[in-house]
Amino acid sequence: MSIPINQCLMVKAAHGDKQAYESLRRALIANAECGHFSVFPCSHIPKCDATQAEIDELDKRIRNDFQAEIKDDKSGQPGEKG
Repeated sequence: MSIPINQCLMVKAAHGDKQAYESLRRALIANAECGHFSVFPCSHIPKCDATQAEIDELDKRIRNDFQAEIKDDKSGQPGEKG
């Protein structure tokens, strides 16, 4: 079962909240393992919002973290040289 991700969590992570980033990261990993995920809009008034530049930076950070984890996983496999 997927873990719902709301826009508020993504915005907090984009604004540099470390706890929100880790929660988002864990949810993305779990959702990738189960094969699907849901993203829900913010229901706050005013809406939680981030600039496109902040979202782009968050996306870049997540991709870099995941690529580093993949490299670490591969380097630890028997017969592989890291």
